[in-house]
Amino acid sequence: MERKKIVKEILGTELTKLGFVYEKGSYVRRKNGIKQSIEVGEERYARKRAKMYFYANAYGQKPVELEDFVPGILQESWEYETDEEYRAIIQQFKEWTLTYGLEQLEKMSIPTTEERPKPETNRYLYEHHEELNREYLKKMGMEGAEAPDVLFALQDEMEKLRGLSFKEVEQTLVGLAAVYGHCICLYEKGIWHWNEEIQSCIISDVGESGISDPPLLSMICSYHSKRIRDDEFIDEYIQIIYSRNTKIELGCIKGEPTDLKVISDIYDKMYQRREEKGRI
Repeated sequence: MERKKIVKEILGTELTKLGFVYEKGSYVRRKNGIKQSIEVGEERYARKRAKMYFYANAYGQKPVELEDFVPGILQESWEYETDEEYRAIIQQFKEWTLTYGLEQLEKMSIPTTEERPKPETNRYLYEHHEELNREYLKKMGMEGAEAPDVLFALQDEMEKLRGLSFKEVEQTLVGLAAVYGHCICLYEKGIWHWNEEIQSCIISDVGESGISDPPLLSMICSYHSKRIRDDEFIDEYIQIIYSRNTKIELGCIKGEPTDLKVISDIYDKMYQRREEKGRI
């Protein structure tokens, strides 16, 4: 049975007329800067049980399945044995997609909140991260400080912002994102680039660790957190050190491992800070 061929023949033909193209197992189109995706798949732990997934990459939106928006009580997947049964299922999927799915994708293409990393603020960060880093290091009184000390100070700055409205802190979060991004680029290694698909500033391979980080998203998620996470930024820094060291040990990159005493000293400062804040 050629399931992909059947899906293309019945559903894909209709979606292509609407501007969708087949990409890596999904039918995808980009509309007003938002990527909309429709996929026919299978139940994860069961053979021959078809499912559909709908997704738009607007901020805060999550994938949904047919039973999440088609009226009535639907089953989670549709069982089949023969080509004819599979064709009948895909025909029904097509009808639900055209009747309800496209409208659902439009709803999912709207961000769930304005308190988010917007394309314009991400773009500003990407284009001005170096001067923003210098400006906010000066504001924090951390010019010339080592990255771990800056990240501890950054944690304190973030705690001051909680409780203030997003409108009040949005520009500050962009500046702090620049500071955070430069700090986690261990040995100044990391590639700042603009991801057109998600309209976001991304740092790839931070500190030669293989890790990528969207710095503005990291700051905004921290701001939205209802609970103070002690040393969340320094934890990320330590993870980057371990990841880089592992890549060196495996021969993936050349260089000297970061001295583990550096990590030991960081942990000592972490515990000292927690004692001073009464969190131990």
